[in-house]
Amino acid sequence: MLSEVQLVEVILRLVNGLSPEGQTLLFKLTKQTLPTSERQPNVRSIPLQYGKYRGPQLTQLEDFAIAEWRPTDEYLNSF
Repeated sequence: MLSEVQLVEVILRLVNGLSPEGQTLLFKLTKQTLPTSERQPNVRSIPLQYGKYRGPQLTQLEDFAIAEWRPTDEYLNSF
């Protein structure tokens, strides 16, 4: 029986033989099988805690707001 690494190498060779349309279809079908956050209820994000990373100055709530990642629509649509 093939090891997982060998199996992935075989699959990669087969995928490289597909047309770009075939590779796109394979990607879409593979993406549907990946777990999402709805399917994994135990996965959750933990927000930063006020005062946990204390330095010489106290962290202000505004600092957390500045540090939050807020992607633009242009960035999100670039994928």
